[in-house]
Amino acid sequence: MSLKASISGIRGIVGETLTVPVITKYVLSFCTMLGKGKIVIGRDSRISGKIISKLVKSIINCVSRDVIDLGIVPTPFLLYVVSKNSEFAGGIVITASHNPEEWNALKFVDSSGKFLNSSQFEKLSDLYNNEKFNYATYDKLGSSYKDKKLASSNIDNIINFIGNDLIKKKDFSVGFDTVNGACGNWVEKFLKKIGIKKIESINIKPTGKFAHNPEPTPENLNDLSLLVKNKKLDIGFALDPDGDRLVISDENGNILSEEMTLAICVEYYLTYHKKSDVVINLSTSRMVEDIAKRFERKVIRAKTGEINVTETMEAGGELIGGEGNGGIIAMEINKCRDAFVGMGFILDYMARSNKSIYELSKEIPKYYLIKEKIKVKESDKEFDIDICIDRIKKEFENEYKNVKTDLRDGFRFDFPNGSWLLIRKSNTEPIVRIFAEAKTEIEARNLINSVLFTI
Repeated sequence: MSLKASISGIRGIVGETLTVPVITKYVLSFCTMLGKGKIVIGRDSRISGKIISKLVKSIINCVSRDVIDLGIVPTPFLLYVVSKNSEFAGGIVITASHNPEEWNALKFVDSSGKFLNSSQFEKLSDLYNNEKFNYATYDKLGSSYKDKKLASSNIDNIINFIGNDLIKKKDFSVGFDTVNGACGNWVEKFLKKIGIKKIESINIKPTGKFAHNPEPTPENLNDLSLLVKNKKLDIGFALDPDGDRLVISDENGNILSEEMTLAICVEYYLTYHKKSDVVINLSTSRMVEDIAKRFERKVIRAKTGEINVTETMEAGGELIGGEGNGGIIAMEINKCRDAFVGMGFILDYMARSNKSIYELSKEIPKYYLIKEKIKVKESDKEFDIDICIDRIKKEFENEYKNVKTDLRDGFRFDFPNGSWLLIRKSNTEPIVRIFAEAKTEIEARNLINSVLFTI
């Protein structure tokens, strides 16, 4: 299995593809491309994270850079810290996000508090391949410092934007599941500060031994459903290991789709905050389009990849957006997907509207979005990912000659009846992703099957 190197990070299986030489060269390359200043690092709870963190700090110090180590921290918190401190040249998050626990990754953050874009990643790759690094002499080595308090500023930032007076008055009861990732203690701290008194939790110890599949999708969250029902809670939240994705359980224990998280947050923002256009990626549900239309706002679609959404928002001045995997981006708060922003928005929405999360979800337009994965063996040339996608594309272009096509990210077909189909290569795993959305489940499934039959 090869290393997955993209704008979504340098991801691999520890000891197989993510090795000491790979980590060393990428960290040196990143340090070389940065301006002057300290580098902030943080990690999720993976078992490999501690040793990789020590390695990364040592490498940075070897090129005369100082390191501020935030420890185990949600990814969006590190990005916020970098964005608000001019003394920091950039940051590195050691996390493979929703990938299984044998994986880890390096996610690089520039001085503005954003992940690397395509051109920056290309520069990083060139430096990696050229291997021209300037090492410090013994008397100019950098130093490392730990600071576990600095990241708390993001909690204050979110609450200052939302306010918490109404939430405190409602006396909500909240449960959460952080899959033994980075966020357990941080979620508890956030909920208490925003005014939640009754808190129930599962899988919150940062052991790195994930209690279930770490991708926060409905099929992986049965324990959260039971917690909400058994404890009679108002709402439940599930986060991925590094805290950039959020999924909701309603008060009946129904796990809502990850697409619903963004839809509800967009509706909340447009209802109670500024009337902005909305940016989403090409694989996000049409629910967001229908919501924006009610507010007479446009939806702009960007290529998949968090930085692509963020930069589209920056270029156009849009203030709300995200990705349908449960990632909310509110530019006035943070320049990245942030599950804590999502929790704050949803609790404030419940408080302001006097409605339960079940009632709010039922007001969102209904679509059926099916997501499939095709695992591709790299040793099997017939099913090479690029060849596989190209073959499917040709078949569908012949069949749907008059259908609107978008080739920015794999290929997407938009049909006259509002349904759509997207086939793309994953940025994070050796798989082909297939998305199909329609008004009925049968129609969406038929679109998915038409791709599977082609393969």
